[in-house]
Amino acid sequence: DSLIGFPGATKEYHGSDVRNILELECDILIPAAFQQVVNKSNAENIRARIICEAANGPLTPYAEDILEKKNVLIVPDLLLNAGGVTVSYFEWLKNLTNVRFGRLNRNWEESKQRLLLDSCTYGGKPLQLDEDTMEKIIKGPTEKDIVHSGLEETMIRACAETLETAREKQCSLRLATYVNALNRIQEYYDQAGLLFL
Repeated sequence: DSLIGFPGATKEYHGSDVRNILELECDILIPAAFQQVVNKSNAENIRARIICEAANGPLTPYAEDILEKKNVLIVPDLLLNAGGVTVSYFEWLKNLTNVRFGRLNRNWEESKQRLLLDSCTYGGKPLQLDEDTMEKIIKGPTEKDIVHSGLEETMIRACAETLETAREKQCSLRLATYVNALNRIQEYYDQAGLLFL
């Protein structure tokens, strides 16, 4: 009920209206709360062109089959929810080393940036920047900036790999995420060597 009275809203929906909301005509549907809300009984009535699974398992396999036949693009929960797991992994890495991100190279980076700025010229004269801009350049990224950067890089790569696999195998994005995950596991075992074969 938190959207009741939202500016520009023309109709109010309540919790009991979930089925009606799912079946509204829209470009993108984002089921984000419950599992299996799109299922065999309502999949045929879904009118969205894209479904982004923000909840865990909001579509049943039956619903997915029906929607794929209707050419609905489904962005699977495994890919869409990967950001939280990725940041948890970064936190785990940080906890293993007991060193915050950026700590080992911050002073070196700041010295390098200061030297670079001091050597910059514009029109044969030293570059004149206000103190705030200089400080932002010299200071470099915070731990939060580093985590966001790593998350962005990881998600961009995962999405690109998923799209490439889906095109190459001519399969759904969900199947492509599974193929990529299994390939990664296989690569790990190949590199690590299997002791018990």
